[in-house]
Amino acid sequence: MNNSNYILIADDNQDMHYLIKRMLKDRNYRFIDTYDGKETLDKIDEIKPDIILLDLRMPKMDGLLVLEEIEKKGLLNEIPVLVLTVISDMELKIKALEMGASDFITKPPNPFELKARIDTYLKLKNITKQLKSYSQKLEKEVDKRTRELKRYVDKLESMVEEKVGVIKEKNEELRHSIRSAGSVQRSLLPTTFPLSDYVKFTAKHIPCEDVGGDFYDVFRIDENNIGLFIADVSGHGVPSAMITIFLKQEISYRVKRVVKDGQYVITKPSSILNDINKSFINSNIGEGFFYITMVYAIYNIKEKLLTCSIAGHHALPIIKKSNGKTDIINAESYPIGWFEGDLNYQDQDYKLDTGDILLLYTDGVFDLLFDNYKNIDLNKRLSMIEELLKKNDLMRRINREVRRYIEKNGKLKDDVSILIMKVLK
Repeated sequence: MNNSNYILIADDNQDMHYLIKRMLKDRNYRFIDTYDGKETLDKIDEIKPDIILLDLRMPKMDGLLVLEEIEKKGLLNEIPVLVLTVISDMELKIKALEMGASDFITKPPNPFELKARIDTYLKLKNITKQLKSYSQKLEKEVDKRTRELKRYVDKLESMVEEKVGVIKEKNEELRHSIRSAGSVQRSLLPTTFPLSDYVKFTAKHIPCEDVGGDFYDVFRIDENNIGLFIADVSGHGVPSAMITIFLKQEISYRVKRVVKDGQYVITKPSSILNDINKSFINSNIGEGFFYITMVYAIYNIKEKLLTCSIAGHHALPIIKKSNGKTDIINAESYPIGWFEGDLNYQDQDYKLDTGDILLLYTDGVFDLLFDNYKNIDLNKRLSMIEELLKKNDLMRRINREVRRYIEKNGKLKDDVSILIMKVLK
């Protein structure tokens, strides 16, 4: 995280300024202090902050008017605004979110929540900025190449050798930009996993192109609960990759819900999937062409309880018990983005024991193990994966099939992702 980020604190209470700075003192942020709405807007014009912590009740101009002015300046897409509220301000919270605020933090803030929210939105801001830059560069390069080809079309015969060289150069630049976008996407995949004394995670992600539509994540919700998911966005390339970023942001925002006095409840997996479906359709991110299949689960280390919900994901999760038996987690459900409204996703609970293994994966695994897998019965496909899991041979077989497939075809047909959780104690 860049420690030179500007954090603007807009609150008429000096004690709140002191409290927030104290909570963030280890981050070395640069702070901008404002105490009323007008001063806040002046500072935004003078020093464009990286993130704004905005109190809704300020003198001269309240927070909602400040939010409205920020929107008029076209800055809401560039600067995350986290609203500072008290529990009783529920209507103001909703109004602020409808007006474009990124999120809200209940006062007085919890230091861990405050840091996590700021870290998340600064990271998402930087990633969005990079992807926007890549997209603009791609558009400029394509436009430039199109104009060049049109201008010289009458001289094509005499210039064909020269233009072939130019096109190769531009294509390489485009490929470089796409590879950079892939690096950004891969940086969002977890490299370390939480509560490693209780559970062990193993993961593999192999995109068929430089950027892909597969994504997984594992994150700590609180001291007893871990959230984990695997998702497969239809299609490949930059559009699918951008949807995976939307997905990560949505889950991060919805995983917990504050109820009162700083207390929270953990959102059920089925509710997460329903809320993401509504947000995905209402925001038109998929533009009617893209959809998401996924599995989202919560594991409680204290109770050893796995709660799982599925959204149209045909690569069904498999639990391998410590005694060698296996269970397939099955559910008839629709992918995210197919239909509007509440899709009634269901939660399923599974009691796990020490030594039990949970396997999450995408249907790219089927492409590796079966030729023309869509013509093969789903139960037969699942049975083979069950057998490989029982023999502790899944990862070795996948690595072998990846090498074989690439040697034969040059590249994979589909993204391949696997996430394995083993209960240690």
